[in-house]
Amino acid sequence: MRFLWKLLRSFARLVALGVALLCTVLFVFLAGYWLGWKFAPTDAARQTRAAKLVPGAGKVGSLPRAPQSASLKPIQEDMRQRMVQLARWLVSETDRNAAHARVTAAIASLGRDEVIAALAVLDTAPASGPMNTLRSRLLERWVALDPQAAFDYARSLPADFGESPARLVTTVLRRWAFFDAAAALQAWRGVALVGTPGDDHVLRRTDNFGLDMIAWHLGRQDLNRALTEIGTLPGEDQSVAWRGLANLAAQEEHRERILAAISALSPSAVRSGALANAVSAWAQAGNLDNAVQWLDSTQLDRREQAGIEEKMALSFFYENPSNSADWLIARAQSPEERSQRLELMTSIWTDLDPATAGRWLIAQGLDGSAAAAMWRFANTIAANHPAEAVIWARSIPDEDMRQRTLVQVEDRIRQQHPHRAGELLSGATNSPP
Repeated sequence: MRFLWKLLRSFARLVALGVALLCTVLFVFLAGYWLGWKFAPTDAARQTRAAKLVPGAGKVGSLPRAPQSASLKPIQEDMRQRMVQLARWLVSETDRNAAHARVTAAIASLGRDEVIAALAVLDTAPASGPMNTLRSRLLERWVALDPQAAFDYARSLPADFGESPARLVTTVLRRWAFFDAAAALQAWRGVALVGTPGDDHVLRRTDNFGLDMIAWHLGRQDLNRALTEIGTLPGEDQSVAWRGLANLAAQEEHRERILAAISALSPSAVRSGALANAVSAWAQAGNLDNAVQWLDSTQLDRREQAGIEEKMALSFFYENPSNSADWLIARAQSPEERSQRLELMTSIWTDLDPATAGRWLIAQGLDGSAAAAMWRFANTIAANHPAEAVIWARSIPDEDMRQRTLVQVEDRIRQQHPHRAGELLSGATNSPP
């Protein structure tokens, strides 16, 4: 009996403790609910915060809301956690392309209010590479949902914003062009050609606000309109626009009209640049022989055609440096042209791979036409390969060029290697390695 009595007393104590705990939890919940209602931000306060993000959002009835949400605050809290996770992906993933694809896929599922809330979160975060990437992807998503609102947001950013407002405007316009290039071009005109005193921070152009991409998309969507619009632009802007539109020459269905339109332009830097881009795009599409044959048939002034050939070689140089350089040298029609092209290809190649560039230059023959290229090569490698630079300088066949190069190389060696200058300058042989 005593055992049962003790058991009942213990049970009664547990029940009493449970009731007391339940009452405490209920009291805390009710108190928290009352305080949350009492001190919750008003609609006016929410609109003020939203107005900082979206132009005009502070007006009655214009506060962005999710379909089943009475406030952006819960969305912002959710977005804060999501942005932290996405930033971690960008930092921790070893495969950068996979990380960006993963982030882009995650952001592609967000709705308009979620995008706005996420941007508000990023606006309070310290500037960094991952934050800038997330902001760009969010803006691209916003463009898909409401391009004008995304453009207004990017354009309204203050000059002291952590990331370049001009770059963000460019991001928006490039993406907008994918969906509606004509509307994007109209918005571009409002920023790049018209502007207002308050736009000074935006008018610092970033790649001309993506005009090349706008023109390319407009050509794909409505080539007639693209050709008409490009003719209304100032000369500098025409060059940028043609840089994009000329790439349509890679596609057989557009090639004839693009080439005809460019050829009809008056001789100018605009025409030369557009022809170079068009023929290069044609060549890169796997039709180099046809592209070159067409170029030869145009009977251009030799100086203009030579410039186009050089731009063509540079356009596919990074894919195959040796083939590109050999092709350009073989197209030279005078010793002066050959000399200029040897120097051009050597200067670019040496920055990437000096050893291979040097071997290629030797294979071309180190005669008088190679003197300028040898000067360029020796000066470029002097800082990191001083002994070899001296050898190349001493091997230049042109006397005046050789003496000037030796003086320049010696100056660089004495600056970069002051304690070894005497040894390096006196120990070199007289033939390239």
